[in-house]
Amino acid sequence: MGIGHVRYPTSGENSICEVQPFYVNSPFGITLAHNGNLVNTNSLRKQLFETQRRHMNTASDSEVLLNIFASELDQFQHYPIKSENIFSAITKTHQRIKGAYSCVGMIIGHGLFAFRDPNGIRPLVIGERKTNYNKTEYIIASESVALDILGFKHLRDVAPGEDDSIVRGNTSRQIVEMARDAGATSVYLASAAPEIRFPNLYGIDIPNSSELIAHQKSLNEIRTAIGADALIFQNLRDLENKLKQYNPRIKNFESSIFNGIYPTQ
Repeated sequence: MGIGHVRYPTSGENSICEVQPFYVNSPFGITLAHNGNLVNTNSLRKQLFETQRRHMNTASDSEVLLNIFASELDQFQHYPIKSENIFSAITKTHQRIKGAYSCVGMIIGHGLFAFRDPNGIRPLVIGERKTNYNKTEYIIASESVALDILGFKHLRDVAPGEDDSIVRGNTSRQIVEMARDAGATSVYLASAAPEIRFPNLYGIDIPNSSELIAHQKSLNEIRTAIGADALIFQNLRDLENKLKQYNPRIKNFESSIFNGIYPTQ
């Protein structure tokens, strides 16, 4: 059994101290890796210290998340703990934290566990493979590519995939210039994604509105900024309706970067 983490941090600092997985020695010894962002980290950090005497060593929201889970699991004093105790601790963790997160962890002497935010904002994928000894191995990852590389069968994908987009406009501007340098007299640019007008709070590294070329700009202003003769964006409502046709069980989408509506606020 093992846990790995290869994602850049989107909160805290780029420091060796924040390399995941994080570890706490009580209760039992728990290690956890986290993909996503919490939006109430500061209040949780204060709460953990003042009411439960838990001190954080880093600025990472992942360390806060781990300590919230550990504090809930610590309510069960017997050993070994039962699976329903772990599920109960996860449920109470959901009630305390806000944001987007998918997590994998390990409790010494018990095994692996995994969970994701109730809004389903961050992805979590489960896979399996048969060994040469006819045993079954399982993997849980935040991206399905991890399954493919390691030869696992994709059992369940809990989140939709992700369309190209015009985010900061730097690459689009360069593409338009390259097309003109190659002799194009007119350049028409079409984006498969709607305009990204708002920051992401849930784990995608575009936290600052000022970095977004579409923020508080009209379509014509965006077109002028990237130097195109015409600019076409995907329509958000059309995109969501089309995706619902593939999975009628989906009622709502996490589209905050497009419409500014955040599920946790």
